[in-house]
Amino acid sequence: MKKPALRCALFMALYYGANAVYQGYISKFYQQSGISGSSLILLLVSFPLLSILSQPLWGWASDRMPRRNVALLITVGASIPLLCLLGLMKGYAGIAIVSCLFALFYPCVQPLGDSLILQSLQESPIPYGRVRLAGSVSYALCSLAAGALLGRNYRAMPWMAAGILALLFGGALLLPPQAGRPHTHIRGGFWQVFRLPHALPLLGLVMLLQAAMGYFYSYFALHFTSLNGGSGALLGWAYLIGSASEIPFLLLGDRLFDRFGAGRLMLVSAAALTLRFGILALVRSPIAALASQALHGLGFVVMMLCMAKYMSRVAPPALRGSAQAVISMAGYGISRTFGVLAGGFISNRLGSIGAGFGLMAAVCALALIGFAPVFLRLPVLNGKKS
Repeated sequence: MKKPALRCALFMALYYGANAVYQGYISKFYQQSGISGSSLILLLVSFPLLSILSQPLWGWASDRMPRRNVALLITVGASIPLLCLLGLMKGYAGIAIVSCLFALFYPCVQPLGDSLILQSLQESPIPYGRVRLAGSVSYALCSLAAGALLGRNYRAMPWMAAGILALLFGGALLLPPQAGRPHTHIRGGFWQVFRLPHALPLLGLVMLLQAAMGYFYSYFALHFTSLNGGSGALLGWAYLIGSASEIPFLLLGDRLFDRFGAGRLMLVSAAALTLRFGILALVRSPIAALASQALHGLGFVVMMLCMAKYMSRVAPPALRGSAQAVISMAGYGISRTFGVLAGGFISNRLGSIGAGFGLMAAVCALALIGFAPVFLRLPVLNGKKS
């Protein structure tokens, strides 16, 4: 792997390592801090809800800075002390305030990083999927390590994640510099992203699927550890299986994307997620829940790789940061807000997190039924012929 690609792979490894710790164990951190019920739902939903505001703003700012890397350094740099502060908080009010401040920076790291990396790899023989593979491997290993090291002390999670983010800041400094376009003006700016070819149906599908993923990331840890025999250490293995399942697609994803395109590949995601969440709704064994993680490799990574590559190819240079921000806003902010709220409401009403997984399986099934006629009729959406 050549030097620029190695730097990009290092950034991916560190980002997804930090994300494994934070995303995998934040709900357990809240629970161990004495937060439950509607207060827990409110905290979980505040993160994606605030990212709806922060992601487009940072995407817009990145496109207009002389060096787009600066926006990434600011978001990573601000996230580190905020995580440390979160580790010090004990009361609900303090945790809520710091969590909300954190949501104004950290969710923007991934789209800003993707935008820089995709641009850096345009002239590289190394495909994006191979670079993203470093993130999956790191997520798997850090999930397992976090599960073992944290044990039942989930209050230590912010400090562990902050330590990896400190390394990520160094990784961000090593990314190849990319010039912004501070004097380039596109009429309508950010809103022009929605006018890119086939952007609306693609975003519509990814929003529905990410709504289901939002419920999974918010409640899976609580559901898994509530099963008879489920533990924090075993939860780490569940995340490891999920990350390992991404490897085949990341090795073949660039070629599959060129052949089948974003829409058709995401229909496969819809079918896999329907099965995956249906299993989680029905099983009561941690071993069966572990087995369902093998389907993860056809879910999140397929959606995000396809969307990132497609939008990078069809967006003009002055909108590339905004385009990645829109993907994250739609796929993370809006849809995960729905997933957390709707799923949390259902699980609270029925007294079962598993019932929420049943609802998410239905959402994915409806997405498959609704969008299959659209994407099977269109030509291959790989950014080359659109």
